[in-house]
Amino acid sequence: MDKVELVTVGIETSLGAHYSFPDMDRVALDKLVMRNDNNEMTLDALLLTNASRAVLTLPARIVVKITVDGDDWWVDPSSSA
Repeated sequence: MDKVELVTVGIETSLGAHYSFPDMDRVALDKLVMRNDNNEMTLDALLLTNASRAVLTLPARIVVKITVDGDDWWVDPSSSA
């Protein structure tokens, strides 16, 4: 069985909200968030499920920044985040 790397995902929205979502599988996050050649998210909604099976759902259009363990992982190219 492969070792699971659990990380804390931070999400910032265009509405000024900040979410912290712990115990997310890094590999699952990499597979979930699909981006096009312009680094724009190609999802309608961001749906995260962590190791405890807690769920966080947000409309992708309001997500401006995603961090993993405090490091920038994705920033909306059209935002100033």
